[in-house]
Amino acid sequence: ERITRHILAEMPERADMLLKVKDNQRIKNKQKKMLKQSVSVVIPMINEDKSIEKVIDTVISSLENSSLVQEKEIIVVGRDALSKQTEELRANYNNIQLYIANSHASFPEVANKGLFKASGDIIVLLTEDTLLSTDYFDVVIPQFEKNNMFAAGVVARYPATGESTNCYVPIMTPRHVNYKTGEATSSCYSLTFDRSNVALSREKLLQLGGFNLLYAPDCSGDVDLFLRGWLRCWKSCFLTSTHCDLLKPVGSPLLRGDTTK
Repeated sequence: ERITRHILAEMPERADMLLKVKDNQRIKNKQKKMLKQSVSVVIPMINEDKSIEKVIDTVISSLENSSLVQEKEIIVVGRDALSKQTEELRANYNNIQLYIANSHASFPEVANKGLFKASGDIIVLLTEDTLLSTDYFDVVIPQFEKNNMFAAGVVARYPATGESTNCYVPIMTPRHVNYKTGEATSSCYSLTFDRSNVALSREKLLQLGGFNLLYAPDCSGDVDLFLRGWLRCWKSCFLTSTHCDLLKPVGSPLLRGDTTK
């Protein structure tokens, strides 16, 4: 009787262990079946900052570390006023594409120039102070296997203070669109993203025509882009299973990347 009770007591634990093993195996099999994607990384260079070389180095490392990236390209778009720095990048990196935008171009204008030059199935838009983690692409790329996925971004943190970017949880009614912000503890849908990082479906982005320059340089253009995606029933997801590091304080999230007026 004691032996029987002991076996029965262990059965739930053993069952849980078996389920976990099967789940892990299922995830591994799914990753094997997952098609590799071509990826373009676009970095608008708005402000003169040497830290962009650190950003490029982390992008290269993350791309090389990913098992889901098939073809890759890195595109940096500077402004006329920063052409000297652009030439320095050209000399230091022979594996990136460099383009020049108007000297007074706002973030959306500079970003659009790079986005429209990109050829990858997935386009990752970064600011010039965002350091990617080594598993960044292995986290965001699988999101695009889901139906109607338009965008995916991960939480960004400023290590010096522990501050992090927020999720903008959409609240939609027949007459109004609103959102609530908060520090996400798990992945969730987001109405928009701060400018530190976001991966986009190139096909859907081209259908929307990129950022609407009507809002430039105001950050409302960011909300407009993703809202137009939501109105087509395309999803945007905020991920917390990995994170980016920021070289500058979080500040006002939607104003990141456009400190020069």
